[in-house]
Amino acid sequence: MCAKGESVDNIKQSITAYEAKIEELEHQILKSMAEKNDLEIKVEESLQDSGKKDFKDEIHVMAAALSKEMEMMENQLNRSKDAASEALALREEADSLRTLLAKKISEQKEISDRYNTQVSEIKSLKELIETLEKENQELEFIVDMYGKECSESRYDLIVIVITYQLC
Repeated sequence: MCAKGESVDNIKQSITAYEAKIEELEHQILKSMAEKNDLEIKVEESLQDSGKKDFKDEIHVMAAALSKEMEMMENQLNRSKDAASEALALREEADSLRTLLAKKISEQKEISDRYNTQVSEIKSLKELIETLEKENQELEFIVDMYGKECSESRYDLIVIVITYQLC
């Protein structure tokens, strides 16, 4: 569970880093665009002021290089945005897994509680069975004793009756 927490913290840090990088790249793009616009204005002014072809070619080369740099920055910005989106998706998945884990822990606790209750009931029933078996044995013993006593009493009664008749 700690590893998941650390993973989530790492993802949060990555997102923060990517967001900072995105802001930085957007700032650089805006700055580059402003520089490009300034250069284009200067080129136009220079072209109006002088008809030098070399200066014009140099400015076009600089503008092309600046355009390529802006394109590379935009590509890097898009990669950073993709990484941030992926990190966000991972954060959502981690939250979902955390929720599922909490639910499963709750279910496990509930099952464990039911199990413990049933174990207690089983012990109680076993004790009741033992008590009933002992009482049954005692009752059987009493019945046997009563049966013997009844047979002896009949025998004694027959002997008395026979003795009385003989007398």
